[in-house]
Amino acid sequence: MAARHYAPSTPLRLLAKGSDLSSLTPGTAYVAFGSLPPLPPGVRGLSLPLDPEAAGARLYALLHDLDAADCTL
Repeated sequence: MAARHYAPSTPLRLLAKGSDLSSLTPGTAYVAFGSLPPLPPGVRGLSLPLDPEAAGARLYALLHDLDAADCTL
C-alpha cells in the first residue's frame, strides 16, 4: 500500500477554552469538542464528539469539509 499524507490547505488556529470569539470574522469556521458556544454572525460552527476515538475518526473528514467550503482564518 502506498503511503498517503493529507495536508489541509485551510489555515487553523487553536484557541484556549473561554477565548473571546467576537474577533472571528464571517467565512471563518469554529470547531469545538462537544457543544458550540454562541458564535458571531457568518461564522460556521462545527462540533466534534467528546470521545477521543470518535473525534479522531471525524477529524479528517471535517478538515476536508473545511477545505471544500473555502473557509478562512
